[in-house]
Amino acid sequence: MNLTNIAAVAGKPGLYRVIKPTRTGVILESIDEKRTRFAVGMNSRVSVLKEVAIYAYNAEGSVPLADVFRSMHQWQGEIPSPNAPAQELTAFLAEILPDFDREKVYASDIKKLITWFNILSKHEPDLFLAEEAPKTIDE
Repeated sequence: MNLTNIAAVAGKPGLYRVIKPTRTGVILESIDEKRTRFAVGMNSRVSVLKEVAIYAYNAEGSVPLADVFRSMHQWQGEIPSPNAPAQELTAFLAEILPDFDREKVYASDIKKLITWFNILSKHEPDLFLAEEAPKTIDE
């Protein structure tokens, strides 16, 4: 799953495709029917989804968002609405990612996770179909 060109902007709803960098920031395009393009400056907080992770009790201390999305895509149950009660959201994430850190991951984080997953499922379904090629070592 390649999330290197997909970003979230703090204070703006939705997800955006990174079109190209500029001298003062980056040009983004919304991932929806409108495909609105706009530039954001360096003072905006832009998070590339490849760099986002969920806190977990494992050796690394987190799980990459791509792995969580992959688990959500393969899950057989129904994904709850982002507006579901906090207990339902937490129970859902516990099914997908049993070792997530319940003290550091808030219901608002799970809502954002589900919203992002729904956007990608609707507008970028190929992300879930294309698996990364296995890495080989040339001798």
